[in-house]
Amino acid sequence: KVKDTAQRASVPMRNKAPEWPSLFCFAHIMPQGPELALMKSHFMRRAGVFACNDQAVFCSGCHIALGVAGSGTFHTLSVPKMPMIKGNVAIPGQMTNSWLNVRLFMNIFEAMLHDGRFWTHDWVVKVDADAVFFPDRLRKHVAPLTGRKGAEAVYVRNCGKNPYIHLLGAIEVYSKEAMQTYFDNKWKCESQLLWQGWGEDYYMEHCLNHLGVRYVNDYKLLGQASCEFAPCQNGWVAAFHPFKDVNSWWDCWNKSTSNR
Repeated sequence: KVKDTAQRASVPMRNKAPEWPSLFCFAHIMPQGPELALMKSHFMRRAGVFACNDQAVFCSGCHIALGVAGSGTFHTLSVPKMPMIKGNVAIPGQMTNSWLNVRLFMNIFEAMLHDGRFWTHDWVVKVDADAVFFPDRLRKHVAPLTGRKGAEAVYVRNCGKNPYIHLLGAIEVYSKEAMQTYFDNKWKCESQLLWQGWGEDYYMEHCLNHLGVRYVNDYKLLGQASCEFAPCQNGWVAAFHPFKDVNSWWDCWNKSTSNR
């Protein structure tokens, strides 16, 4: 069994404080292009992943300062740069026309394990940089699944209209115990699943199913036109996707918060 890289035994049992359930959120960005500008703008206003209890931003082959945090500087965490190839569903075995990025996210999860901070939180949340994300809303979605000692091994499916994939990568929500199961048994997924033609969200859905991790369906978690559309004005949806430039991202954020 993979050992916690943080001492869970030293973490007191939490009551339902405003920051409960506790979220560890992470994102991955490329060193150039719109993702970096988006992440810097989120950091400046402490929005998106920076409104979670704790966070990490991984970057392919780069260690970049996103801004000043307290007495120090918040830097991205570097992961090995991988060749990025797009899939083609017309080719047998390929399940996406988007990036074939499973190996990249295997490396990111290993880096997250090495970092270790996620062990002290109830939920692990992967968020795309171009997803307009509200952690305070996500807490309301997962609170019923979270006991005072944390949630059991469970992940959240966010797409009900696509018969081929039910976990869209704009936001992926895993309990800490689900991640424990993954790290203990990921070798089974790596060796027993034909993942080379998959995207990482399709891989994680099938890997956790393969390992017997329970799922819950929450089709009001993500607003995305390719599955469960919701306008930015919706005050319950926890993430809207995609908004690929800074202006459109903040426009959606402002529309979603103006009705409060």
